[in-house]
Amino acid sequence: NSNNVAYMTFQSCLKAPTKHKSLTFARVSLMPCLGTPSMKSSISILDNDFKFYISVLSEFTAQYLDAISSFSDLPISRTKWMFNEQQELQVLHVQEQQRRQLNAWSNQSYQEINIPTEVNVLERPDCLDDIIALAVSVCSSCPECGYRFWSTCEISEVIDSSDSDDGNIPEEQTAAKIELKPSRIMKKMDVLQSKDE
Repeated sequence: NSNNVAYMTFQSCLKAPTKHKSLTFARVSLMPCLGTPSMKSSISILDNDFKFYISVLSEFTAQYLDAISSFSDLPISRTKWMFNEQQELQVLHVQEQQRRQLNAWSNQSYQEINIPTEVNVLERPDCLDDIIALAVSVCSSCPECGYRFWSTCEISEVIDSSDSDDGNIPEEQTAAKIELKPSRIMKKMDVLQSKDE
């Protein structure tokens, strides 16, 4: 029982930022207020402040992505949220139609309930799309902060070479190739998005 209560409390805490659109606020309002890194060495202190704030935001976003993909049942995309809301609205209209018919059949007065005809998109919480958009904005503003989402991986490749003019078999040559490797968080997101297709 106590474990269930703790889990529900933790889950409600995860939903709070999305319910109040805090992640969208961080992306469209907070980040522009932090400024952008400057190319001028004379204001390097401001650059240090900027990198510090962005690195904190990057850490929060990564940790939140990890937690939300493990415990939360938020819609994975805005498209899925819209689909679910439209389905629910359709059910409400069907139920209201059935209630109207039942009241007419039983000769009872009918009081119509006002049901919206379209989904109110202003009620949409922040979805995983918005969290990913925040992560992308963080990485774009501060590439050094992207290590929480991506890492580099060095791969050795064998270079194809043609026969030499003197008839000798050339030795195999290898070259190092740098590739991006998704972090554990990004792998989780890939699994979640595949379930939404």
